[in-house]
Amino acid sequence: MRWPAWAVPAVDRPWAYDPGGVVPAFEALVAVTDETSAVRAYHQLLGALAHNHSGSPYPAIVPGVRGLAASVPQMRGWSLATALDVLTDSWLFTIDDTACRTADGQVHDLTEVQGLVSSIAPLVRQIAERRESPELGRALELLRVIDDSARLRSTLRRP
Repeated sequence: MRWPAWAVPAVDRPWAYDPGGVVPAFEALVAVTDETSAVRAYHQLLGALAHNHSGSPYPAIVPGVRGLAASVPQMRGWSLATALDVLTDSWLFTIDDTACRTADGQVHDLTEVQGLVSSIAPLVRQIAERRESPELGRALELLRVIDDSARLRSTLRRP
């Protein structure tokens, strides 16, 4: 499977972006069965969407987060915990990095990530209310990040 939206390499980053890693990363997420495979899938998926050591997003982050947000309602257990971890980091990676430029000179708007993650906040609250492990801690962390960002934005807007 080839996803054209992910097949454009970023040029304003000093490391190599491999758009061919996106689909296998989502396949790894689907295959998660335990904590060990969850950790592997987390690193693989986050590395496909962003440079996970620097927090710099790739163009794949927008369609990737869109796919994760749509998938969360069907997930449970370690795969859900992994998806919530990636969504949390994607949120954090796009707070200051709102665009990236690709090799063809196009500038990719990354601001949609914040809206996509915010749109599933009510569902994430329901997940947290279920009190199921391992997703409970991840759901609470994502909600904390969203809430903290909203408070910070509100504070910055005050005269």
